[in-house]
Amino acid sequence: MCALPRAEAWPVWVPLKSIAKLCVVASAVAALSGCAGFRLDDEDPAASEKTASIAPGLLDATEQAIAAGRYPDAQRLLQQMFVVDAQNPRAKLLLAELHLANGLIPQAAAEFDQIKDVPEISSRAFQGKGLAALLNGEKEPAAEALRMAVKQDANLWRAWNALGYYYDTKQQWPDSAECYERALAANPVSAPVYNNRGFSNLLQRRFGEAIADLSRAVEIDPSLPGAARNLRLALASNGEYARALVGATGKNLGEALNNVGYIALLRGDYAAAESYLSRAMDADASFNRLAWLNLSYLKSINEMNKIRPK
Repeated sequence: MCALPRAEAWPVWVPLKSIAKLCVVASAVAALSGCAGFRLDDEDPAASEKTASIAPGLLDATEQAIAAGRYPDAQRLLQQMFVVDAQNPRAKLLLAELHLANGLIPQAAAEFDQIKDVPEISSRAFQGKGLAALLNGEKEPAAEALRMAVKQDANLWRAWNALGYYYDTKQQWPDSAECYERALAANPVSAPVYNNRGFSNLLQRRFGEAIADLSRAVEIDPSLPGAARNLRLALASNGEYARALVGATGKNLGEALNNVGYIALLRGDYAAAESYLSRAMDADASFNRLAWLNLSYLKSINEMNKIRPK
């Protein structure tokens, strides 16, 4: 899923390959080029009539395809829809959603802006405009659009979720907590919301609550980018090192060991830090430099402690 980095809680002087994700839209699979792929086909009026009769079904199917990440299917369905009605407001909304999902942020933002005053789709257009702005790093315009979206429709969980992230960046924890609550009220089984609320709790050092939320996110969607990594961070931050490594195998073992070692270092648990960082170097050659840098920092701390007057 398209995501915003959430690394502000971690010191920048030690490499830590652990970035949480704000899941607001789906990730890019195939780039689109505006409406170039859509054309009106006047060669078969009978086919157009038949398609017109199933237009609502086409739009529903398109929305489901986007939600499931089946972007080629969504594009094909929208092509059929634009044959019938190139000015259909909901079709335009879904085209903008598809562009947003494929990472075409400026194009999607412009399309959402063009349709934000169309009554039947206004709230979702503001939501899309806010998401696009947030993904583009424009926090204040994003918050303004997202607030407008939830003012019009309090059930827009993606808007509430994004607002929660916005307030997290401001460290306005009560506001972010309320937004995540509203998001879960609208969508009680949203893995992205549990992931984001879990990371918000992690930033606040509320480790037990972070573990609960992140465990729920992984339970709902084991493939959600960042959720399993965030759960490992929360467990390690709570001193549960062994549990943080459960399931870490193969290509992600070195990363997991390095991150657990790093968290142990931050906790002042230097013996555990040295053990996990050394294992990270042995487990994955790609993490040799990261683990080595963390070990070097750990050794400098130990040397300082030896010469420090007691």
